Amino acid sequence: MASTFTFQLRLMKHIFLILLSAGIINSASSQNVYIQGGVNLANITSNEEGHVEDNKMLTTLNAGIMVGLGFSKLVDVETGLLFTGRGSKAETVFSNGDYVKAKFNPYYIELPLNLVVNFPIDAKSKLFVHAGPYAAVGVGGKSSLETKFGPLVTTTETDIEYAGEEPFSSNE
Repeated sequence: MASTFTFQLRLMKHIFLILLSAGIINSASSQNVYIQGGVNLANITSNEEGHVEDNKMLTTLNAGIMVGLGFSKLVDVETGLLFTGRGSKAETVFSNGDYVKAKFNPYYIELPLNLVVNFPIDAKSKLFVHAGPYAAVGVGGKSSLETKFGPLVTTTETDIEYAGEEPFSSNE
């Protein structure tokens, strides 16, 4: 119960910061502020002693507020705040029909810094490429594990909680 409340409190804090940032960014006139949303095809690959798991892409979403700094129509820099999902689905099936299925779906708040290059096609259309680094903070998520060994099938679902001062720590 306390972990759900802590997650909700963190989420409300991040939403407040996003709205505050949007208000500050919107007050500047030369910038282009927009809402971004899209689909992530997330995957995590693992390699243990030369064996690669049968990982499958996990479809997740991203949404947030972005701002183009307005340097020029051809080259620009953009930044903002995004709520985004990552993760993977993995499945191992043994020859006797037993299996292990795992799903890992963490959520992050990201702060990207992208260089954007625009290629105008006509007056209303353009092709663009953007790339750059980002910083991210884990804010939650879910992981699940289903196993079948003989007649016994077990399913476990766990909330992902980030804790402590270590950047890679979690309470899993």
